[in-house]
Amino acid sequence: PQGDARVRFVDGETTPRITSRDDHTWLDLGGGETVDRGVLRLAGAHNARNALFALVTARHLGVSLATCERGLADFGGLPHRM
Repeated sequence: PQGDARVRFVDGETTPRITSRDDHTWLDLGGGETVDRGVLRLAGAHNARNALFALVTARHLGVSLATCERGLADFGGLPHRM
């Protein structure tokens, strides 16, 4: 089954999540790394979740946090999306 092919590299203590504190929203990658939700140019909770997944994946592959933040800040969406 497809479910068995998924790779799990996040344990229960470092589960990524979207958090709010100090009247602000953060993409919490776990392990002490967070990214300000404000760097993401796309609106909507679904885009924040997608960005969080992309961040966790990129960090797992060794991309620096600074490069990830620049990528999010530069990404304005795809032309065929509303």
